[in-house]
Amino acid sequence: MSETNIQHVGIFCADIKKSAAFYKDVFGFEKYAERMAPAAHILKFFGVDSPALIVHVGVPMGTTIELFELTALKDKSPWMGNLTHFSLSVKNHEQLIEEIKSKGIAVVSAQKPDGGNVYFIKDPDGVLIEIKELLV
Repeated sequence: MSETNIQHVGIFCADIKKSAAFYKDVFGFEKYAERMAPAAHILKFFGVDSPALIVHVGVPMGTTIELFELTALKDKSPWMGNLTHFSLSVKNHEQLIEEIKSKGIAVVSAQKPDGGNVYFIKDPDGVLIEIKELLV
């Protein structure tokens, strides 16, 4: 089995500025990245047809929280506070992806704006798990 660590968790939030301030004030997590995710990616992975503003708070290259604000939805209440996914960092993630596929587990992937790929699988209860390369 490959070495695996929890890399991040994702959370839908109603007010991304308020949420980022909470994690900074309570835990000292600094905002270190911000980006827009296209609606096609949010729909493909999370089933919500909206682009999302994503803010990363925490410790870069350590455990972080991805805060998601669904920018095109007027009524965000059904999604607020829900865990979107968690991410595992894995040594040799491509080998693990192939092992997962060989077990008949569906792998959903998409190309990121930086040219890399993002991979997701679902556990038996439908929880999304992102698989990323463990950076040493």
